[in-house]
Amino acid sequence: VDLQRAQAEYASVRDIVPLVFQAMPTEPAGASLLMEVEVAAVKNQIIIISLQMQPVTLLGGGASQKEAPEKISFTVTAGGSLGQLESFLASLTKLRRVIVVREANFSEGTPFLKKEGVAVTVGIEGEAYFIPEGGKKNRAG
Repeated sequence: VDLQRAQAEYASVRDIVPLVFQAMPTEPAGASLLMEVEVAAVKNQIIIISLQMQPVTLLGGGASQKEAPEKISFTVTAGGSLGQLESFLASLTKLRRVIVVREANFSEGTPFLKKEGVAVTVGIEGEAYFIPEGGKKNRAG
């Protein structure tokens, strides 16, 4: 009876399990995060001026072990119209990956950028989360 109940419950969530692992992967998955940000930029027809991610340890690990999601920080500077940048910012908060936008600063484009058609820029500081395998601090990704 318990096995049948477990199978029925699994069947009801089977389709969303892959989405859960995309939202909170077991490794930093920085390349896929950067690609998602770039795709959001293309969809919103903005220009990425800079895109950086904090260094991530790929092999080995830290000395401390703790139970908690880990995060990687990233910064994006993008340019376009105010409306395009607002849409881009909104699309970042709707990625399949769990991210938090910590800060977004809008400013007028520099004279050089204005010549390139960039009226406004936004500097974004964000964090993307992941849960190392087993819930422990294990930077094997």
